[in-house]
Amino acid sequence: MRLFECDRCKAVNRIKEFRLDKQPICGACGQELTDFPFCRIVRRARSAWGAIIFVLTIVGFGGVFALALPDASQRGQTASPAAVAPPPTALVRPPTPSPPAVYQSNAILDAGRKSRVAPLSVRTPSGSGGYYVKLTDPSSGEPRLAFFVNAGSQFDTKAALGKYHIRFATGERWLGCAYNCKKPIFWPKTHYFRLDSTFTFSSNTKDEGIEYQGHTLELIMQRDGNLSETEISEAEFGD
Repeated sequence: MRLFECDRCKAVNRIKEFRLDKQPICGACGQELTDFPFCRIVRRARSAWGAIIFVLTIVGFGGVFALALPDASQRGQTASPAAVAPPPTALVRPPTPSPPAVYQSNAILDAGRKSRVAPLSVRTPSGSGGYYVKLTDPSSGEPRLAFFVNAGSQFDTKAALGKYHIRFATGERWLGCAYNCKKPIFWPKTHYFRLDSTFTFSSNTKDEGIEYQGHTLELIMQRDGNLSETEISEAEFGD
């Protein structure tokens, strides 16, 4: 705390603390204490800046208000609502119609060149578009026999003597085949499989004559079945 004497009434004032923006005055007569001239300068500067800010605020609000008012040519006219653009219409493509199934009876599609003498029977499950089955040479992969079996039926045919790998294709709907009936086509997708065995068609000579051994294949899922299959790609299926 500091003591300051008033120039007017000579009263002694106790000033505990002061601020630059507040001028101390005498407690007896109200005269400003002259020992604090810098406080007066700071206070006047603050007052000047306050006036400038006030004027700028008024000018700014005036400009905004003038922008909000319509001009003379528009006064008295009823404002029309803004046009609202309609929402964009999504393009809805009609569903692609499914192609009609091609009727195909159980039949040989590619008989090969060798004489077919060994028996071969294929049974298929119901509920699909049929099965395209082919026998291929184990070494070259060339097809030796190809035939079509409808779903839920049995096809009995004959194969040439030799060893073969067997592959088949199936799908929901049979559409035929291409490339001299070497490429099966099912809708909407063709699934390809191979049987995980090598099948031998052979013959035995007996007193009664020649006996031919072949195979009966059931392409039906069974609990204790001995015929396993693996799904393969179109490239692995071959032409």
